[in-house]
Formats: sequence, C-alpha cells, structure tokens
Amino acid sequence: MADKVWSGRLPAGMDTGFEAFARSLPADLHLFSHDIAGSLAHLHAIRQAGLVSDAEAERVEAALRDIATAGPEAFPWRDSDEDLHTAIERLVVERVGEAGLRLHTGRSRNDQVATASHLYARQEAAALARACLDLADAVLAQAEAAGDQVVVGMTHLQPAQPVLLAHHLLTYAWMAGRDAERFLAASASASRWSPLGAGALAGTGFPLDTAREAAEMGFLAPYPNSIDAVSDRDYLAELTFAAALATSHLSRLAEELILWSHPSFGRVRLGDAFVTGSSMMPQKRNPDSAELIRAKSAGVIGDLVSLLSLLKALPLAYMRDLQEDKPPVYRAVQAAKESLALMCSVVRTATFLPAEPVYGDLSLATELADHLVAGGVPFRIAHAVVGKLSATAEELGGNFARLTRAEFQEASPLFATGLATLLDPHQAVQRHRVIGGTAPAAVKEQMVSLRELLAELRQREGHAR
Repeated sequence: MADKVWSGRLPAGMDTGFEAFARSLPADLHLFSHDIAGSLAHLHAIRQAGLVSDAEAERVEAALRDIATAGPEAFPWRDSDEDLHTAIERLVVERVGEAGLRLHTGRSRNDQVATASHLYARQEAAALARACLDLADAVLAQAEAAGDQVVVGMTHLQPAQPVLLAHHLLTYAWMAGRDAERFLAASASASRWSPLGAGALAGTGFPLDTAREAAEMGFLAPYPNSIDAVSDRDYLAELTFAAALATSHLSRLAEELILWSHPSFGRVRLGDAFVTGSSMMPQKRNPDSAELIRAKSAGVIGDLVSLLSLLKALPLAYMRDLQEDKPPVYRAVQAAKESLALMCSVVRTATFLPAEPVYGDLSLATELADHLVAGGVPFRIAHAVVGKLSATAEELGGNFARLTRAEFQEASPLFATGLATLLDPHQAVQRHRVIGGTAPAAVKEQMVSLRELLAELRQREGHAR
C-alpha cells in the first residue's frame, strides 16, 4: 500500500474489496490527454514560481509528452493504480525519478480532476455540435430534393392539413441546429473558468500564476472561488442535458421514420444497409437502425437523471461521490455521438416516396372553413358547416370530391366559386405564405435562413475546437 499517495497517514493498507470498488480506472481513460494537458500547464506554473528547476521541469515535460504520444492504449497500468491521475504520476516518477515527485506541488487531485473534466467537456461538446450540424445538413439536403412534394401533415397522428414534405423535414434540421447551439454553449461553459490553483478547496499556498496557466489551457480565467472550483459540475450537467435533448430529438425522428416506412404510410424507404430482415419471415425490412436510435435516448435521459441525483445533496467542497459523476457523462456522450452519426447516414440514404394527398382530401377541411371566414362567416359557424360536410364526405368514402357542387352550395352559397382551387392540395399550401408557413415560397425563405444559421454555427464550432 506504500504506492498510495495518501499512505503516509494510513500505512496499514486498504481492504482489497474496497480498493477494487473505489478504483476509477479504466473508465477515466477518457481523461487521459486532458489530464496530461493540465499537468503540463501546472508544471509550467510551478517552474515559473521556482518550485521546480528548469532541468527538472524539462525532464518531467519530456516524460509527460512521451506518455501522451504513446496514448492510453500503451500505458502500463497496474491493478494497484488508484486512478488515472496517480497512474500517470507514477509513470513519470519511474522515468525521471525525484523530479516527478515535484509535479504535484501546489495541486490536489480535486482541482486536477476538475481541470481534466472541464477540458474533456469542452472537447466533446464541440464534437457533438459538429455532429448535429452534419445531421442538419443531411436533412436539409433531403428537404431540397423533395421540392414542392405535398404530404398530409398530422396532429395526434391523424390527418390534419396538407404541407410540403420539405417543410416537415426541415423541422428536424431546426432541432439539430438548436442542439448544436446547446452543445456550443456547453463547450463555452466548460471553457470559462479553470479549477487549477484551487487545491483541495482553499486555494494553493504557493505563488502560482493561475491566470497564466488558465490561459495556456484555453480558459478565460481561474475560478473566482476555490471551493466552487473543486465542487462545480454544472458544465457536466449542461453537456449531459444537451445530449439528452439531442437524443430525444433523434428519437422523434426515428419514430417517424419507423412509422413512415410502414406500407400503410408509404412515405419512406430506408437504405438496405440500415434495415434488417427476419429469421423467419423472408419479406421483412425492419427499421432496426431507427429503433435502436430511439432506444438509446432512454439511456441518455437516465444518465442525466443519475448525474443530477448524484449532485443534488452533496455538501461542499469535494466528496468522493464526485468520482461517479463522469461515467454517466461518458455514456451519454458516446451514445449521442453514435446515434447522431448513424441517423445522419440513415437520413442521407433514405428515399422519401410520393404520398401526396388526392384532390378533395379531407385534410382540406381547414381550407374550406377559411374560405367561408374570408367571405364574412364567423369562424365557429364556418367550422360547424365544414364539420358537417366532412361527416357526409366520410360516409361517402372519405373525400370531399364525392360531394356534389349543389351539396356544397346548400351548406353555404360562398362555395359557388373557387371550389376547384380549394380542393386542390397544391393550391392549399400556396395560401400559407406567412413566415414559417408551408407555402413553397415561405419554405424557400426558411431554407435560406437555415443555411445562414448553420454556417454561423459551423464557424462557432470551428473556434470551439
């Protein structure tokens, strides 16, 4: 047990079961490069303060950079390594001797792990923003390809009103854009303050230039409060929330792809590479890719709940509970990455099929009511009139075209003109010209706005790397 960094106080040793239970490796290999980046910045700070000689600092830095170059796969881990941070320090000491023992001067594992976690969150949030933008581009490309194709929009999964297929698809591109914004905000949050210099909780007792080491790592400044520095995990919660919401959006898209691929909907055919067959039924094309994406979101939501539950009642400053803050974040990030990448491929290779509403479709009922309102009829009366026409049309086979012109005029003399236009789905969408509406001109304007937003977010994501 003499290899434990705290064994001077507790030399008797640690229960082997407890030791295994408390070990955070290999989960924290996610922090490998980030821990070394923080150690390099700290090394430069203690060198500047005269706490380590130039020669010693150069040897330690060379060792850290060699370890980083070799990567976590080549690291000679030991079962006795308590965590990533002490394992890296052990290897440095093995390589350079006493100089390596000086590396932890003025630093605690509390501010060390917090620093690595910040750097991890910053990097992963930026990568997830990029993945969201890739998905938005894929959806936008499908929307552009759809042109002026009209489909029946739904509410409550019931036929509602005609809309452009492009208009419907673009909804998911806007969702992905908002997800990218959230991930970029999470990256910025993780980049704001550096924990290094906070020590265990009271701040280091050495004259370290913490502002300089913060800048070296890309932070704006050190934490204003050392206790907050070692206990804050808001940035991890923000990253995990962004992942949970992004995968929830993916789940909504997955659900629609699953429904639309059913023959009764007939709106999409997923690429052969993203469906599976049946071990029994030769005809099957199961949308398993979308189903698994839908399922993954449940785990990410659970990871968010786990993290928030862990944080909700912790006293200040540091508690060992915070060792368990990162596994749910790692899981959420990985699931979001994989789901976004897969959905991007699914969308790019999908074929959206013509499923346009026919002339006189019942989804045109709102257009008929609006026509009466434009002629001066109060909306509630117009609603009732068209409701009765809808019921009659349903009895005759579910199409307004089954009704005679006389039946329309009996319902309202305002139907004497313009009826043919009102019953044409393509004409119906033309009337919805408001900003954000489904008219072809409005959808084209929407695409311009979306492209501008995505270009701006791409630029921000590039700066966040």
